[in-house]
Amino acid sequence: MKFEDHIKQFQLQRGAIYYAGRRLVIVEAEYLAGLQQKMEEIIGTDGTFAIIRDASLEGGRRIAKALVTMFKDLLPEELIKAFFKLLEFGGFGLSELKEFSLDPFKMTVTCENTYLAGTITGASEPRCLFFTMAVAFIEALLKEKGYDKEFTYEETQCVAKGDNICESKFSQND
Repeated sequence: MKFEDHIKQFQLQRGAIYYAGRRLVIVEAEYLAGLQQKMEEIIGTDGTFAIIRDASLEGGRRIAKALVTMFKDLLPEELIKAFFKLLEFGGFGLSELKEFSLDPFKMTVTCENTYLAGTITGASEPRCLFFTMAVAFIEALLKEKGYDKEFTYEETQCVAKGDNICESKFSQND
């Protein structure tokens, strides 16, 4: 099954949207970014990042398990592209896999027009939870596919810091 075919699996039932048996909610990007800003005002940047990071990690793991189950025959690179296509479909931004190698594991991903663009600015360090979810997804995906490799990632560009795009580089630990 091609990834484009799996988009058809979104189901609308009595006012609810379902995908792979999970209920989804679509919210306005400004609302989501504004909610993040309000949380930062109340509990600080570190507390907010910790809460949203944990949710993003769990989301990434769940998406990996669902995609690997639905598309058993796809190679890791194809599944990673499908993941970013799914997030694009969800309005998180336009991602591009710029570089990919499985052995040794190395990957560069960019995201433009992310949901944080123009909403959260002036950050002193990267705050892209899009890539946090991607890290969890990639770790879970590689394990599900039998690649038990550890890797690090660095967000080299971030729109919240004032860059035009978000960019992350992933590399296998030696």
